[in-house]
Amino acid sequence: MKDDLHSPGLRFEILGPLSVSLGGKKVDLGAPKQRALLALLLIHVGSVVPLPVIIKAIWGANPPSQATATLQAHVSRLRKLLHRHDLSLRLVHHLQGYRLEVDARMVDAAVFEAKVRDSRKLLKAGDLEAARSTAWTALELWNGTPIGDLYGYEFAVAEADRLEHIRLRTLEVWTQTSLDLGVYDDVTVRVGEELRRNPGLERLGAHLMTAQYHSGQPAEALLTYERMRHAVAENLGADLSKELQVLHGKILRQELAAARVPESARRTAPPGRHPPWHPCCRLRSRRCPCPCRETTGSSAARQSCSGCSACGPKPAAAVAMW
Repeated sequence: MKDDLHSPGLRFEILGPLSVSLGGKKVDLGAPKQRALLALLLIHVGSVVPLPVIIKAIWGANPPSQATATLQAHVSRLRKLLHRHDLSLRLVHHLQGYRLEVDARMVDAAVFEAKVRDSRKLLKAGDLEAARSTAWTALELWNGTPIGDLYGYEFAVAEADRLEHIRLRTLEVWTQTSLDLGVYDDVTVRVGEELRRNPGLERLGAHLMTAQYHSGQPAEALLTYERMRHAVAENLGADLSKELQVLHGKILRQELAAARVPESARRTAPPGRHPPWHPCCRLRSRRCPCPCRETTGSSAARQSCSGCSACGPKPAAAVAMW
């Protein structure tokens, strides 16, 4: 969550459009190249970025003759801008380069990666609930494509790709621990959203199919498989992995064993921004107050519910689209 960023002073955000704020108010960062310079320094926060690296990142392989002088002007203006809001920040010249000295807790990407490391350590230690909660907290820091407003710069695209890879691996940690704890409904919502954007993510697709099956939606699990199969065949001209084909067969034969759910997990409310969904809900954007939401996804709920004010009348076939 945003509150996990160190609260005093400026907040630097690159897990979305580049943004600097103080007390909730945005700071004007100046010209595009000055913004690009700040983004590059934030990516390498606490480390020296060599002068040639900065010039190539901002001006490309063929920089103008006055690039060094222009860079020095950008550095001077950026230093004054930062000091105007926080005197503790330092932008220093060091060893033929520049280093931004900022508390890493003030930079959302640094906080994100620290929490990712923590979640992996907790998973390795066998603390599934803490690993799941920490992974989710890391994922909530995202606010769109990292530094997507600077996609005209190759360094921004490369960094966004690197962070996206970490995000997907973290989502897999959250999803796997959710399955291990028997928290299936959250997975069907969150991973369903992800696969709408990229149906070729086979590992997450397997997790979604498993969650759908165990939450009483085997037909949805089979539909998920078919959507993935079609997308992979159309985009890559390939078949789904052997593992997914085996999972598909188990779901068809109703042979998929449920995970053992620890007693403590049954008593703990799962972290996540989405509440359980009513089985009759046709619009996922609606949060349903129906009393039977505690049994969302169960066959009994689907059979007995007659609809509610949030959901409307019960449809003939309640099919959750993702």
